[in-house]
Amino acid sequence: METELAPDQTKEKRLFVDFDGRTKFARKLRETRERLIAERGGLNTLDAVRLDAIHAFALLSLERERMTAARSAGEAIDLDQFGMLCDRCDRLSRRMGPPVSKAARPLDLASHLAGRRP
Repeated sequence: METELAPDQTKEKRLFVDFDGRTKFARKLRETRERLIAERGGLNTLDAVRLDAIHAFALLSLERERMTAARSAGEAIDLDQFGMLCDRCDRLSRRMGPPVSKAARPLDLASHLAGRRP
């Protein structure tokens, strides 16, 4: 017997694991996830698979960014690991789906009202 969840229970914004959200990494992770969610029409338009892909993509893209910065600073990085990371990001980006056009994105009330001001 399956338990039916309310829609707001299946689209939780927070991650399952608690961590200190004040770190630079945590802030960047949150900003990246929020941007990716917004580009795809908002939290209410995403199913669980796409939302999970967004969470994973955000994390892996920050790790890819860290590795790129390390290499740019002259540090050695594992290029095989970097290549696998890029491949996984590519696969996740396909699972996330393409961003919706700006014209098709739903506006929140504040954005709608801001557009009507002279």
